Formats: sequence, C-alpha cells, structure tokens
Amino acid sequence: MQQLKMRPSTARGWPCGATHHRVRHSDAIVAEAKALRQAGWTHAAIGARLNAPRSTVEAWTSNRRRNRTPVRIVVTRAPTPPPGGPSLRQPHEVVNTDIAIQPTTQPTKSAT
Repeated sequence: MQQLKMRPSTARGWPCGATHHRVRHSDAIVAEAKALRQAGWTHAAIGARLNAPRSTVEAWTSNRRRNRTPVRIVVTRAPTPPPGGPSLRQPHEVVNTDIAIQPTTQPTKSAT
C-alpha cells in the first residue's frame, strides 16, 4: 500500500507554517507570541518566555515571517523502503485526508 505525505501550502504551492523545511518553532508558539503581543507584552519579554530571539518574535508579530495562510494541500508519495532491506529514513506520518481549508481573502495592492 502506498502512503501519502500531505503538506499545507500557499496558493503557489510553497510550504508554509510548521511544514516548512527550515521551521524552528511550532505554529502554536507563533500563535502564543502573537496573542501575548496583543495583550501588551514586549518583544523581549515574549522571547524570554518562549525561548526565541527578540528579533524573531518581532518578525512574527509584525507579519514579516510566518504570515502566509495555507490555502491548499500538496500530496506526495512517501518514499518506499528499498527491496530486501530496511529504510534509513523515518516513515512519513499519514494524515487524515478529510481536511478542509477555508480560502481567505488577502488585501491586494492597488495601483495608485
């Protein structure tokens, strides 16, 4: 049986959120940082609480990083082990395929 690997992505197919290959902090930590900033915390205090650099927290809360909303799911085949031997890679997690992502409207830049 073939296993599938599912990954949230942007409209152009770019990985986003916790599935990006260079991510270091989970989506839950980023959401907590944004909530703390809305509550009036400073970037330095949030960084100390979440063990993240102040500049990273500032980028999250000002939407310079982690600002893309997933709008589609990219599905790929998980690698299969070679015949006759165990695989060196860890198996990919099989995710429920009943995921519905609501499209969001993003502000467009108007030509002035």
